[in-house]
Amino acid sequence: MEKRVLPNKFQDYLLEAAGSDRTPIIMDALESTTPSVSIRLNPLKPLSVKVDSIVNEAINIGDKVPWCPDGYYLPSRPNFTLDPAFHAGAYYVQEPSSMFLALLKPLFADISQPRVLDLCAAPGGKTTHLVSMLPLDSYIVANEIVKNRVAPLKENLLKWGNHRVEVTSKDASEVASYCKAVGLQFDFILADAPCSGEGMFRKDPVAISEWSEDNVKTCAARQKRILSDIWPALAPGGYLAYSTCTFNIYENDQNVTWIQKELGARLVSLEELYHNHSATSSPDTINHSSDSATSSPGSTTLSVGHLETLLKKSGVVKGDAGGYRLFPGLVRGEGLFFALFRKGINSDLPVENESVKNPLQNSNYIASGKDNIASGNLKKLHDRGGKSLVNKQLSPKHSSPKGLSAKNLSPKELSAKHSSSQFLPNPEDALSITGINDIPRFELTKETALKYLARQSIKLEGAPLGYLIVTYGGLPLGYVKNLGTRANNLYPINWRIRKSFGSV
Repeated sequence: MEKRVLPNKFQDYLLEAAGSDRTPIIMDALESTTPSVSIRLNPLKPLSVKVDSIVNEAINIGDKVPWCPDGYYLPSRPNFTLDPAFHAGAYYVQEPSSMFLALLKPLFADISQPRVLDLCAAPGGKTTHLVSMLPLDSYIVANEIVKNRVAPLKENLLKWGNHRVEVTSKDASEVASYCKAVGLQFDFILADAPCSGEGMFRKDPVAISEWSEDNVKTCAARQKRILSDIWPALAPGGYLAYSTCTFNIYENDQNVTWIQKELGARLVSLEELYHNHSATSSPDTINHSSDSATSSPGSTTLSVGHLETLLKKSGVVKGDAGGYRLFPGLVRGEGLFFALFRKGINSDLPVENESVKNPLQNSNYIASGKDNIASGNLKKLHDRGGKSLVNKQLSPKHSSPKGLSAKNLSPKELSAKHSSSQFLPNPEDALSITGINDIPRFELTKETALKYLARQSIKLEGAPLGYLIVTYGGLPLGYVKNLGTRANNLYPINWRIRKSFGSV
């Protein structure tokens, strides 16, 4: 490969962050090596039928991301578009360092119905990861301020299968202002903040061309503003994880110091987290943590010692000011900075209303939470008195609110508007892990599955007539209406495969 040309002043910034011993190794990796390729499996969507899929290749090779039990390295970058299991939500294509979030799983162990905000969520990698780690009754908000990134975020969340996620597109100050108005606070906030992107130099040439000292200063100031704006939305005793995909101390170390001084946060190390919480993990994770670790089948405890061994063997660097650094050349992944903070028990915004404390306590929301993704409006959850509006909006006994189109309602609600003989399927329900179970299913070959995903005409020999859910590897892809001579393809047109794939 051709050697990358990095900005002149960048090495000075890297020296400040990494030191003279590590900088040559990192510079060589950034200039002359290719990024690792990896996927994170969806634990709620395992393949149940043997098929040709990248999932099977990854599992057979068994080259696991050390800090993420569901993460697997691939030997090269395949064409993910041509794997129907990818479209079914069996896995997410994510670079390894971004999976570092997996180490926060014990944080959620003792929180009942946790309220979680992914503040800068697109394209959905970290949100889907949170969904995999959290209980099914969690209340999750995925926020993305950049409007044209919201649609891919929704698509990725819908395909992941747990549709109890609210997607919003608000500035951090708007989110916090609304939360204050209704008395809503989050137990955990992930702020994967916009940054100068130094850690993405191997993956994204644009990150190199856009880097400048002025941009670093701009990003550092923006990050402080975002953190300051969202801080009131964090509950007393709640946690905020701050991460960037950059190296410099101005966006990382200095912000860590600023968060503690200006926001009154307490820095929490992973070692402290694992000491204070009972963390259960699979034997595979333990074996990746320590050569000497042994365990019997079933869950076991990941000790602080195992965690420290995992971090050291993986090349993760603990920063002088706190937080964790992942440098290309030292870890098998791209650049990442990560720090965890806890808010003091004394709160500037007490939460008193029970319906706000537990937004998901209403069963109708749990059943129809997928509709909130389509609505994309946080204000539809609660009125100003803190009373849940979910029943008013989503229950069939109530009319749909102004502005909520029929396509956003569940199939049962849609069918209520038509004769009993007419069924109008919602594509989201086929992909949900709690989807409709009384619709016949029909397994497709890989060739037919790709035609379906390209929204081409398909014929289903031997399939029952009427509405069907077509599957690949046992995982739903979407709906068809089988007429016998042909099947009407009901895959969403904006999700279709656009590239030519020929025969497979």
